[in-house]
Amino acid sequence: MVRLGLFAAVAVAVLFFSREALAASYDVGPTRAHKSVCLLLADGAVTIGPGDVITVDAGTYTDACQVHPSGSPTQPIILQGASGPRPVFDAKGLDLSGSGSVPRAILQFTGASYWTVQHLELVNAANGSNNGAAFRVTAGGHGITLNDVSIHDNQDGVMSDGPATWIIEDSEIFHNGAGDGQSHNLYLTGDYVRLQGNHIHDSVGGQNVKLRVHTIELVYNLIENEGNYAIDFEHPALGYQELTADMWGTRAFVEKLAPARTFVLERDVEELRRAGLAKGGSLGNAVVIGESGNLSGALRYVDEPVRHKMLDLTGDLSLLGHPLKGHVIAYKAGHDLHAALAQLIAHRTDSWYLAGWDEAPPAPPARAPRTELV
Repeated sequence: MVRLGLFAAVAVAVLFFSREALAASYDVGPTRAHKSVCLLLADGAVTIGPGDVITVDAGTYTDACQVHPSGSPTQPIILQGASGPRPVFDAKGLDLSGSGSVPRAILQFTGASYWTVQHLELVNAANGSNNGAAFRVTAGGHGITLNDVSIHDNQDGVMSDGPATWIIEDSEIFHNGAGDGQSHNLYLTGDYVRLQGNHIHDSVGGQNVKLRVHTIELVYNLIENEGNYAIDFEHPALGYQELTADMWGTRAFVEKLAPARTFVLERDVEELRRAGLAKGGSLGNAVVIGESGNLSGALRYVDEPVRHKMLDLTGDLSLLGHPLKGHVIAYKAGHDLHAALAQLIAHRTDSWYLAGWDEAPPAPPARAPRTELV
């Protein structure tokens, strides 16, 4: 029995060593056997697996594809740009329709898991549905890490669904969005996301960061030049509404935010009055939503309810005594949550400082050096 146990242990060790030894390296580029990553993945003679490293030469690549191979938790597949300028994956002119085998993203991880992607630039993803993305994870894919990538001028920057898990770090994600309010720099659904050391800014008509994720870690990111508020009601007259806005100037505040009236469901009015609230409320100064719809006549704005919620947030954060230069994302919030946020900020004096309005934010603390992949 002792000999059998020893033999089994040796066999497992040899098997583990053999799997590591099978990891392969592939070079991709205009002068290589495989001219692009997508052509490499489509080569039936090549099997990409755990621990493999794909290095992409500098240049511009103009195809897109679904990615199916998976690495493992201890041996992810590594896709990296070679030293020097980032290789550019440019989808201009491609219709990323999602029809059949056509992806909805430049790189779409369809059921693929455990990839690390670094030092690439992805641009110009688009389709007729306004959701062409640079990266997309779907069909159960998870364990995707993006590092030192530049993602810009796509309809969506990064998208995911299902149980997706992400780490996105040391990257710049900007100017993504189709201008419709429904496409964003980041639009992630899944189990876990960690955003660290990124610069995420200037989304086009949508949100910088839109997350419907169970566990979220945000560490030392600079997120700027958009602010977001969303409401989500089961009542069909309200439903889901979101508003994205930069800092309000006086004129914009007066014209676009201040006139937005509070809103209430008709069924809640009597309960509010019994509690001593809403005594001055009327159909003229509030939007009352009945079972059949709006009872207060024409709305002042098509999205008046969510505008009023942003007005509430603006007033509640004024309790800080100073304008807040930061990025706020509020989902199904209200006065209690707004006030709690203001109170937390006021108490956490280690997380902010008073500064001139035009002063640049400080750099995040230095991080431990990263092991260079070769």
